Amino acid sequence: MSASLPPQYSTIDSMSNTSKIGICLGVAAAAVGAAGVFAAYQFFKSDRPRSGSLLADPDNHLAEEEVLQGHEVFRHDRQTKAVMMANATKFLDLMNTRRSIRFYSKDDVPMDIIMAAVRTACTAPSGAHLQPWTFVIVHNQKAKDKIRDVVEREEQLNYDRRMRRSWVNDVAPMAFQVAKPYLSEAPYLIVMMKQSHRVDPTTGNRQEHYYVEQSCGIAAGMLICALHNAGLVTLTSTPMGAESAIRNILNRPSNEKVYLLMPVGYPSEDATVPKRTSANRRRAEAETIVVV
Repeated sequence: MSASLPPQYSTIDSMSNTSKIGICLGVAAAAVGAAGVFAAYQFFKSDRPRSGSLLADPDNHLAEEEVLQGHEVFRHDRQTKAVMMANATKFLDLMNTRRSIRFYSKDDVPMDIIMAAVRTACTAPSGAHLQPWTFVIVHNQKAKDKIRDVVEREEQLNYDRRMRRSWVNDVAPMAFQVAKPYLSEAPYLIVMMKQSHRVDPTTGNRQEHYYVEQSCGIAAGMLICALHNAGLVTLTSTPMGAESAIRNILNRPSNEKVYLLMPVGYPSEDATVPKRTSANRRRAEAETIVVV
């Protein structure tokens, strides 16, 4: 179901390693931003200017002629080490409470909150700043039901024929199953589409996109952070085999492919999550995952 929106947005778990890494980069980017360190709704694209005039700053030591053409002076408010550490720790504490949720309340969520989260995702860096994504926000119940139906049918085939037995065994403790009720029960289902290219509707010229997987992964990670920060829960799901059917249900163009499904809402009162044990605990010790 589409609302009347600006032309660049719209409404309505076998993830690749590239996608996983991209999402991790997105979360890391959000963490770096929270610490204060500089390091398509199809309708939300970043509104940050790609070029502009120089800022009139008497303290800026760059002469106008020294700035690259099409650039502007970047202004950064450097924080003290104490403030940076406090911000970084606060964000870590927040994100340590994030869990992937499969049980949703039917309570509705204000669209403005969803829109703000997607706007945040669209501030993510992307190859050549071309933002190769579309966020399709599905609120219509019939559309969510159709998507759930095609995903569940394909998921049965995945479990029976496509998935390696090791995958099925690894996800068993997480209560993975063919039934995906959260796709239709959550008030919103965000379908993130990746764009291989874009065609200018006026000129018909084709614009290729670069580093699409990485760019979309970073944006997805930032969306997860934004939703959690707003007090909402979500889950990332890759609908193997159902991508084309979902694109047809949403009437999306051929240059877009489904990247992720993300149900969004409040957790149900009886929601559960996998208990963290020594076998499946979050890899919390930086020494096991970070090399300096």
